[in-house]
Amino acid sequence: IVSQLVLQLKTRAAEDKSFWAPLAGALAVHATPMTLPLDQPAGRDQPAVTDAEIRASCEAAGTRRASASRIGVRLTSVTRTLREEREEAWLSGSSRRRGGAAWGTLVHRTLEAMGRGREGTGLERYVRALVREDQPEATDPEREAMVTRVLAQAEAMRQNTVWQQLAGAADRAFELPIFTVDDSDGVDTVTQGIADAAALVDGAWVVFDWKTDHADDATWARREEEYRRQVEAYARMIGARAGVPARGEIIRVKEP
Repeated sequence: IVSQLVLQLKTRAAEDKSFWAPLAGALAVHATPMTLPLDQPAGRDQPAVTDAEIRASCEAAGTRRASASRIGVRLTSVTRTLREEREEAWLSGSSRRRGGAAWGTLVHRTLEAMGRGREGTGLERYVRALVREDQPEATDPEREAMVTRVLAQAEAMRQNTVWQQLAGAADRAFELPIFTVDDSDGVDTVTQGIADAAALVDGAWVVFDWKTDHADDATWARREEEYRRQVEAYARMIGARAGVPARGEIIRVKEP
């Protein structure tokens, strides 16, 4: 208020008739002139580094970011590597494959249990549990029929000379995880797979791959080449790790 009044008095020569006029007497007696110092502005802060140093730091950060985003490890699997396109086509296809996939899973898990020592009543109870888990919506007669089919398949496999060779091996494994690493392209590519069974026979590893396809002979002939490449890939992986020869065997599991 006082500053405004001073401004009015200094800039107007005429009689002051503004609403500040009643304060003129008090201002003349009590007011103290104020002098405002004129300081130079501080201006902008100067950087502690040069432009060249800033550019070099940005380029180094970009290099680190590019290095961090570069693929260091790639994970794949034998199955995906060999039949990715057809597998995706199957998965996007009709529901007809569901029954075959369920049957194949039951047979594989039953053969694994046999290989690990289950037999007789213990194997039967195990198969019943598998069927109950796999087919929760099936009726009791349907489950019983499936149990009968799986056990019949297991018994047929037990009589097979290939199974007898496997069971008689001192060194054998079932559902064997396999991993290899290849860095030939500058990236560590980890290839993984699970072999149905493997046994050391006469100084060489034999990899067994059960195939439970419900397919006619013509269809099987088309698929066999692909399956053979798969089991041979398993054999190469095991042979490389073990340092001994290895070969693959495809076992076509057909219902008796």
